[in-house]
Amino acid sequence: MLIGAALYKLGILQGRRSRRFYVWTALIAYAVGITLRVIGASEQMEFGNGPYTFWASYEFARQAMTLGHVALINLLVSSAVGARLLRPFVAAGRTALSIYIAQTLICLWVLYPPFMLGLYGKMTWGPLMVTAFLINAALLIGANVWVRHFDIAPVEWAWRSLVERRVLPWRKRARVGPQVEGSPALA
Repeated sequence: MLIGAALYKLGILQGRRSRRFYVWTALIAYAVGITLRVIGASEQMEFGNGPYTFWASYEFARQAMTLGHVALINLLVSSAVGARLLRPFVAAGRTALSIYIAQTLICLWVLYPPFMLGLYGKMTWGPLMVTAFLINAALLIGANVWVRHFDIAPVEWAWRSLVERRVLPWRKRARVGPQVEGSPALA
């Protein structure tokens, strides 16, 4: 959280840095992250008793990879093609807390508890990844449909309404364009 706050404060997350900065950040972060991940994977494949370097480097490798992803996404967004490719994810950003709560409810209260589908411990890695992909794809589609009709996601609406101590509107208001003289709206 603190690293994310620092990246935000420095303007890195918002894309306020130069293209050159993001290229170098991606190259360096991926070089470090991928190298550490490859070393860790090869150590894990040895099936020995250790000690292993990835025990100490795992978190650093994860953070380097994440920083590389942040830089790559900022590079993509700065191009027309990349911005078009990433446009569906804007809705997920606007509904992030609601999506997180929905994921939690689906997994902790529907798929895995013994009183519902009881899938805990019954799925291998492959089906788990397919399940995660399907849940996230459905929630991404749902978020895009939602933001077409509403200004704010449900959990975000409830939270902001509580903070502001008033019920906020959440439906999209009809957009009023510029009125032209002689148009029916002015008559």
